[in-house]
Amino acid sequence: MALIFVGYSGSDGMSIALSVTGCLRKHKLKALLASPKFSRSATYLESEEQILRKARECDAAIMICTKKAYYSQKFQDEVNTLVYDAKIPVIALVQKGSPVMSVLKLRYRIKFVQGRHRRTCKEIIRVLRLKMRYGSAYLVPEGRELPVVRTA
Repeated sequence: MALIFVGYSGSDGMSIALSVTGCLRKHKLKALLASPKFSRSATYLESEEQILRKARECDAAIMICTKKAYYSQKFQDEVNTLVYDAKIPVIALVQKGSPVMSVLKLRYRIKFVQGRHRRTCKEIIRVLRLKMRYGSAYLVPEGRELPVVRTA
């Protein structure tokens, strides 16, 4: 079963992250979420280094971009570690009106309107499976349509 890191910042980000982990479980994917509200994270919550070490073991990551996340050094460290060190597929789940780190502008982004992130579950799963199967870039057979991101 694939392990997916879910990164966030702030209370809005945490409620979205908890919802995303439910979506992942529903589709037989395992979530790694660094939150005291997520009981399985107790073993690595002691330090940011332990969180990053555990995140490097994941198959992919979903980074939840809210206004607070953009200004969080912890969130920025997680994004940079996952993109540049772990080199795993990273998907940005972007709340409408939130700034996005430059490095995430180069990744697959799924946009949502505040309070409507649950509607993105199917899109998250579709993109995750494509990214884990083909990596950051993949070939689309001639005659087939390119994947499109639908915004909420």
